[in-house]
Amino acid sequence: MPSKSDTIRRGYTLVELAIVLSRGVRELLAGEMPNGVDDNGNGLIDEAGFCANLREDALDLRLTPECTDAEGRPILRTMETSVLLRN
Repeated sequence: MPSKSDTIRRGYTLVELAIVLSRGVRELLAGEMPNGVDDNGNGLIDEAGFCANLREDALDLRLTPECTDAEGRPILRTMETSVLLRN
């Protein structure tokens, strides 16, 4: 794939590339509604089922996978971790 400078120099068209890292991830994080408000109280508004948030010297990662139980009811679990950034 051409570099960005090759794209500009040779007149290629930029194309968006989507890579699927996981399936079964909820569209919005648990507790969120698509309404422009922080519904789950974590300081973020309408965040996706997988989101990364940079704050000062840490990267917060949140993930809400979704599946169904034997009766077809949704099962949601939200996992959260932080990575301390150095250098």
